[in-house]
Amino acid sequence: MTAWTCFQGDQLSTERHGTLAAAGPGWVLTTDASDYPFSYGRVVAEQQELGPDLTVRVRWQRLTGEGDLPMELFVPGGALMVRDGAWGFYESTVQAANDPWVEVPGFDVHLAHDVVLTLRGHEVRVQIDGAAAAWSLSSEPTAGRVGLSLRGGRAYRGALWFSDWCVAQGG
Repeated sequence: MTAWTCFQGDQLSTERHGTLAAAGPGWVLTTDASDYPFSYGRVVAEQQELGPDLTVRVRWQRLTGEGDLPMELFVPGGALMVRDGAWGFYESTVQAANDPWVEVPGFDVHLAHDVVLTLRGHEVRVQIDGAAAAWSLSSEPTAGRVGLSLRGGRAYRGALWFSDWCVAQGG
């Protein structure tokens, strides 16, 4: 049986990127309303770094417009990026080659979705509401923290609701 560790409010930090507030059974993360090309919000789990063999699950949805801008679940080695109609895993948020986007017609980030990401060595497997995709990383990641983030419009506070954010180490 997998031992899950679920993150609580006192274990979360925005590291000065947006704001975080309790909302019912979960949390709302908002972007910083930056005047750069996009606003940004990020929350990380304040715990020791996690090894590269892990499974992360979360239930999330975008509360504001910007469905064309990604929501992200980041883990050691990269980030799952999700937007309206597509999702993909980037080894770097500026990755240019080997476009990882998987088209998912009709996928709407404004609805709540259950996400499970499993990282085992070079392999990344993702399930969103049961639909699955997989990617192979160019190298095995080292330990790191896990987090959630989103981009919003320029000088605008985008918002993401999430709950049931948990991690399990190992197989």
